Amino acid sequence: MSTPSVSIGRLVGLALLAFLILASYEATRPPVESLFLAEHGRDALPQVWLLVAVGAAASVAVYNSFAARIALLPLLAGCTVLSAVLLLGLLWASETKLPGHAYLFYLWKDLYIVVLLETFWAYANATTPLKQARWLYGGLLAAGTLGSLTGGTLAGKVAAASGLQATLWLALPLLGGVALVAMTLHRLWPADGGRPDAATVKNARLSEGLRVLRQSDYLTLMLLLILAVQLVTTLVDYAYNGVVAQAYPDAAERTVVISDVYRVVNVAALALQLGAVVVLSLGLGRVFVGMPVLVGATVLALAIHPVFLAAAAAKIVGKCVDYSLFRACKEMLYIPLTYAEKTQGKALVDILTYRISKGGAALALQGLVLLGVAHWSGALAVALVGVWVALAVLIVRRHRERTAREA
Repeated sequence: MSTPSVSIGRLVGLALLAFLILASYEATRPPVESLFLAEHGRDALPQVWLLVAVGAAASVAVYNSFAARIALLPLLAGCTVLSAVLLLGLLWASETKLPGHAYLFYLWKDLYIVVLLETFWAYANATTPLKQARWLYGGLLAAGTLGSLTGGTLAGKVAAASGLQATLWLALPLLGGVALVAMTLHRLWPADGGRPDAATVKNARLSEGLRVLRQSDYLTLMLLLILAVQLVTTLVDYAYNGVVAQAYPDAAERTVVISDVYRVVNVAALALQLGAVVVLSLGLGRVFVGMPVLVGATVLALAIHPVFLAAAAAKIVGKCVDYSLFRACKEMLYIPLTYAEKTQGKALVDILTYRISKGGAALALQGLVLLGVAHWSGALAVALVGVWVALAVLIVRRHRERTAREA
């Protein structure tokens, strides 16, 4: 499926979207996570991850129905406005101490960001040729990281000065900016590749995404890969949250520490994003397969010695790779696919799998706890890194086959 070249104006708009989306997330993630730990503790994380999995299943069904009918930029604007309205409701729930408001905040935080990022990258993949993506995607990721640094810095300062509640209000103007930029881009370039083709509109059903996924072995491998990656990430997050809660019992101090860790993640990710063109010159396949080897080294260290430095290192390396090279490589792997695969099929892979994997990790953790072998979670994460490597090898082979057919 051919795509037009990206003009300078559209490139600036895409970079601004990435900046604002990630800035809104980084402004809300530390206070939401800190609030949840203060209200319910680490032991409640598996329960909220299961709720997120259920919410993701419902979200992707509704999203696919709209993605098959509506151009991607108006869809992004609509999802952003809905996210802002829900945030206002959650702020009211927090002010009135509505029971379960910390669960609802966590659910909102985990779902809104994957929907916005999925729509953003679906638009980028539908409108960017593979040759341009090799240098463009690193820049878009860097713009997002700059947004994360901005949002995280603001969140840390506001939390220290005014408390957790005030930081959550920062997301509202940022979300408003996302909707405004998305609609501006749509008005300026209404006829680009970010709209459904006739075949996709004709098959606009909730079940269409499942059909697309079943018929694409490529997407099936991507689903399994992301499941393995997110299971590793979730197991590391579980260990990390437990260590942070124990090392920093004060909620305000813990929020600052969490923000600091994410700031290190963003700085390191920014360095990799800016150097993505150089790194990818080694070859998409080599980089995509080499990443889990690097992550596996830190996961192994955490499994052997679960202290704060080891947990922070595993968290930082895993997130840094996820936010930079893994994201850039993964999105480029979607470019040779059809529009339906890039939107409806990809939504199942990215939105649903990213969040259902937390539910799977929650069940695995619950099982380990019931069996009295919770300390095996680190070994399980190491084994899953091995699965990650094997799936990466298979996907790179399929990508070469697809691009050869396109050529």
